[in-house]
Amino acid sequence: MRTTKRGSKFYIVYMTDSFGPYDFLAFDDVYFEVKEFLEKNKPILVSAETKVEDSGRVRLNALEVKDIQREALSYSEVLSYNVLDLNSLDKLKDFLDKVPEGHSRIKLFVKIKEKECEINLPNGYELDVDQKEKLSKINGIEINNI
Repeated sequence: MRTTKRGSKFYIVYMTDSFGPYDFLAFDDVYFEVKEFLEKNKPILVSAETKVEDSGRVRLNALEVKDIQREALSYSEVLSYNVLDLNSLDKLKDFLDKVPEGHSRIKLFVKIKEKECEINLPNGYELDVDQKEKLSKINGIEINNI
């Protein structure tokens, strides 16, 4: 923790993503949000104000921090799966019955007597990364990479 010339407390948070290491400043209110996620080692989405200093150095001041997985659940997407075995549909139904309602739609492709049928499930689902992984591991169901 450091203190500005005006007496405000701030923290320098060091992070790394696929582009490399960087740091940003988090003042009191934002820092406590960041700290909660970092202690749990959860990925975060940081909204930041960017300032370019005369020296060319870029400064990031965090304005808001959110749980990136929770944010992803608020956007709709269409997930497509091939049904290789009709017997797997009961397992799929049991799995989806336990998933909360959400924005993700599911489209199934089933071959019946050499004809491919497309089935759009009527409900939306709140599928996080772990649930999508579990869904793709149901025997007889595979991800359709359209």
